Amino acid sequence: MKDAAEHTETRGEPITVSQSPLVITAVPEGGKLARGMENEVYILASYPDGTPAKADLRVRAADTRKT
Repeated sequence: MKDAAEHTETRGEPITVSQSPLVITAVPEGGKLARGMENEVYILASYPDGTPAKADLRVRAADTRKT
């Protein structure tokens, strides 16, 4: 729309585009995994825009200990 001074303004809203409906993030407790030690890892689920998501997750990890 132009005003009397021929000034044009537009308005838009940012949108998030993602191939996945959920983003799953694994965060080691100390910032990185410690080799040879038991590590605690936090699993977070969110929507692509960063909003937390309620999700039921099943996590399996390989046992990498040498026998």
